[in-house]
Amino acid sequence: MFEDVAEPIGIIADVQSGGWCTTLLNSIGNLYFCGGIDQSAAYMTRRVSMPRGPHRYATLSKVRRLRFPPAYPPTTKDRHEPSTAIASFSTGRSHVLGLADDGRVWQWNNEEARQIRPLHVDVGWDRASLYVKGTGIVYWPHDMELRTEVREADAVLVDTATIPGTGFSISSNNARDAGPLESQIGQVTNHIALENYIVFTTHLNKIFLYRCDFPLPDLDPPEPIELTAFHSTIPSDQPFEIRDLQGSFRSFAIFLNSGEVLMGNRAMLDAFHSASYNPNVTEENPTPNSHPRIIPTLQHNSIISIAFGDHHFQALRSDGTIYAYGNDPKSCGALGLGFPEGTGPLRGLVANHFSGDGTPGENIGRQVWFDPTMHSWIGEMKEKAGMEGEAAARGQMIIPARGRRQHAPAVKAMGDWFEKEGRKWEDGVVMTEEGGMGG
Repeated sequence: MFEDVAEPIGIIADVQSGGWCTTLLNSIGNLYFCGGIDQSAAYMTRRVSMPRGPHRYATLSKVRRLRFPPAYPPTTKDRHEPSTAIASFSTGRSHVLGLADDGRVWQWNNEEARQIRPLHVDVGWDRASLYVKGTGIVYWPHDMELRTEVREADAVLVDTATIPGTGFSISSNNARDAGPLESQIGQVTNHIALENYIVFTTHLNKIFLYRCDFPLPDLDPPEPIELTAFHSTIPSDQPFEIRDLQGSFRSFAIFLNSGEVLMGNRAMLDAFHSASYNPNVTEENPTPNSHPRIIPTLQHNSIISIAFGDHHFQALRSDGTIYAYGNDPKSCGALGLGFPEGTGPLRGLVANHFSGDGTPGENIGRQVWFDPTMHSWIGEMKEKAGMEGEAAARGQMIIPARGRRQHAPAVKAMGDWFEKEGRKWEDGVVMTEEGGMGG
């Protein structure tokens, strides 16, 4: 149940990306999306020859509003509807989960909204989840069509699983009756649902993983596994205080109050999960991939949010600037740094000769530019690279062509130069008649 947007979207409060769509939440609680929530079947039939470049997904670029069943009118700027005004949402691979102001939980798969009865929600690639105070982290398969279900009006009842030991609450009466596991874990402060795993943090500044098997065994369900490797990255005389937990698909990040940003991935979760069943693995004898990834440019750099893609991520600083890291699949423009045939090489993007992926280099972040004059300037500089003389010689080193590969060190040096000059832009940089820069 979708409709084309006829009214202005208004102020955008949150944006998230899933497997095939981008979802937007405006300031009054309406959800919109661009693309297709579940395009798995279409992807499998079209994957053989997708065009490259900025118009690759033009047919799916229309913005539409997610709708509710007829008995639930949408909220508007003139009338607030607590049952449909979305306070927070999460976008997975092929579904969207939303938490309304009155506590209702809505799920969109492909055509219609469904109300999930049994306050934080998060949706993983293959599981939907929510945190219920006093109960714990609850999860269930998102593909409800494949499961036996009972429909009541506009709601759906689903089988769920609860992660053991996550129901502890400091402010409730059960704090005094907490068992050893609950006391060891503490009260859940945040959780994210990734591919096959849920990762959560607690008020004791601990981090845990839980493999989302379904259904759980009735007797002796597995317990959460603590990710102890994060604590070892911080000096023992420095407090380890968790500020936030963010992640998607196979990647996640732990934000500390002291300014560190520690990265984890699916390989790390697999290593800890396997080690929990292997008595020969200890902290003194760790497995490969069991340590967090520390990217120097993210540390103590006012990073407040990270949006993860399959092969790249973008980091938002407190001053509003955005930096892109990782691989640009098939050089489709995912990093926001341009295309190989355009200005991408000037921003430091090196295209893989075989896969076609572009990257600025391992652990290298480039600022995403939004100022049109900056794009005009770098576009003119790219045109100069095709002229004669020294500019042409440099252009041949950095711009890919048939039978000619890029010179990676030259591309990196060029990207570093434009990165440095781009940061001067707000300090009075202006365009000159020759297409260069002046003060």
